Amino acid sequence: MLFLTGVSCVGKTAVGRRTADLMGRTFFDLDYEIEAFFNTSIERLQNRFLTPHSYRDEAAKALIHLLARPESRHSVIALPPSGLMGGYMSSRSTSCPPDFSQV
Repeated sequence: MLFLTGVSCVGKTAVGRRTADLMGRTFFDLDYEIEAFFNTSIERLQNRFLTPHSYRDEAAKALIHLLARPESRHSVIALPPSGLMGGYMSSRSTSCPPDFSQV
């Protein structure tokens, strides 16, 4: 698994898709996965919470769901700017321990 994270609108999706193509892997954009998982827009989902932290904890459920799917095992995943914070970080560390056999 390769995670891409960074500020908004820098091209994580474009770079992630291209990288996945070159590596022969599946690409996932967590923003899309969050919207599909909760069946609502990210903006509407964020409006349900008082703090960004509580939103990230809830949105991390979509990442946990994605990481449980077999096709995500060897994939490239674009994370939101907060991809190294809160619920996202804890869901990645518990759902996908490092696998150095592919390095």
